Amino acid sequence: MELLHLQPVFKEVVWGGKKLQEKFGYKIPSDRTGECWAISAHENGDCRIKGGEYDG
Repeated sequence: MELLHLQPVFKEVVWGGKKLQEKFGYKIPSDRTGECWAISAHENGDCRIKGGEYDG
């Protein structure tokens, strides 16, 4: 069975900053990034599969 890797969803918020990049090494979209939905199936932030047979 192939491992599935998910592309996280980042949310920009008023309290955002660079901590997700500094502490966890994420490539964040801006310095206002305050949330990382690493595993999500929410209608406002559905993660996509990154690479492999099920890419996208």
